[in-house]
Amino acid sequence: MTRGDREKAGQATTATGLRDVTGPRPDRSKADALSALVAQVRRTLGVPLCKVLEIDHSGRWLHVAAGSGWLPEIVGSGRVPCQTTSQAGLTLALGTPVVCDDLGHAYNLCNATLLRRHGAVSGVTVPIGHPEHPCGVLSVHDVSYRVFTPHDVRFLLGVARALRPLLEREPPPPPAA
Repeated sequence: MTRGDREKAGQATTATGLRDVTGPRPDRSKADALSALVAQVRRTLGVPLCKVLEIDHSGRWLHVAAGSGWLPEIVGSGRVPCQTTSQAGLTLALGTPVVCDDLGHAYNLCNATLLRRHGAVSGVTVPIGHPEHPCGVLSVHDVSYRVFTPHDVRFLLGVARALRPLLEREPPPPPAA
């Protein structure tokens, strides 16, 4: 998919599809809505990996609430530290998108075990929710070197805005004892 095609698809997805996915529907669970959304984002941007991370009650971990392209056991049980040594944690700390074209050379991101396990090379993470009270992170990653465009980042920020009410609709599950 060319950059122009991605931009057109992204605009169409943002304008119509996200309302369908994130809008209140009594017949759709939060998990189903998130799963549909990450699959749609993955297709739109042409990336093999997309996930929604939700902050747990302790505020120390982000758990994988939904994912497309990830190993099945990761979705629902995987977690990432809310520390600046992970791309998602850095995103929360900065309150802005974090674009990493080459994770192999991002030495400050030493907590990238989940990303390395899936062969991620390049990625973008954007915060979900208010910068002072985020509720999660939306991430996309490619297994090949890729330069994500400003349009890709704007598209993901739009998706994150649409996700906020969905994540705030019901609280995340309490940590396992």
